[in-house]
Amino acid sequence: MTEFYNQASLCYGGLQINSNVVKGQLVDCITLKKTALCTQYAYGESIVFMVTIENISSCSYVNLTLYDDLSEYEYNGCVLYPLKYVDSSLRMMINGKECSPPSLLSTQGLKISGICLPAKSVVTIFYTVTVTAYAPLDISSSVTNTVTLTGQFLRRCYTDSVTITPRATTLLTITKSLCPKTVMECEDITYTFVISNAGNTDILPEDNVTVCDKFKPRINLTRVELDGVELKQYQDFNYNPLDGVFTTKQGLITPKGATFERDSCTGVITQTPGVCILVIKGSILS
Repeated sequence: MTEFYNQASLCYGGLQINSNVVKGQLVDCITLKKTALCTQYAYGESIVFMVTIENISSCSYVNLTLYDDLSEYEYNGCVLYPLKYVDSSLRMMINGKECSPPSLLSTQGLKISGICLPAKSVVTIFYTVTVTAYAPLDISSSVTNTVTLTGQFLRRCYTDSVTITPRATTLLTITKSLCPKTVMECEDITYTFVISNAGNTDILPEDNVTVCDKFKPRINLTRVELDGVELKQYQDFNYNPLDGVFTTKQGLITPKGATFERDSCTGVITQTPGVCILVIKGSILS
């Protein structure tokens, strides 16, 4: 709501007489609202955006343009886009009824032209974006997405923004290897387990992560290490040489979340998983 003031003048015989000052209020008849149907993201995921344009006046507006910046930002002199429009995902409704979508203009961001806004109507626009490798993934970061509505007969341009944040995730994988790969009875063998966390959140003891294995052939266990620190039977793990079953205690395995690094040339963000390494040594039982 904008206030305005106006004053008239009466001129005669070389004199000027001013009127009183009148005060009025100019009410916006158009509102613009941007909404993300999901406010959390991960790399490669899709997000649906909804833009609502409401016109409460008795005037119609034609040939409006809606621009979505796809959360663009500048890095090393280059403009990067954390979000990418999904082709053919654009949909538009007028007062709840779907109609033909407007045109898309070739541009770095997303530019939708030819929008018609009838009197006393609500236009709703839907489209889908995917998260690119330029979107930060560490848990403390965020991405802000802004849309701008412009038109020849609009009193001003309208903008609205929505902020989305990375989803807190833990993504565990385990890889097992042995050395040597060829071994005879009673000879020494080493099993190495690499537990990786590609998520952005640390694994905590209360997450109760365990590593279980049933060695076949059975081994005479001689040493167990976690990240170079020797573990103790019954306190840190259980192993039964009769059936070859090995199990770590719950909460012992706690890999950190991944770290994220941006390429200084391209701006692409890559992740390095947090890792725990479990080593089990023994000899093959006959």
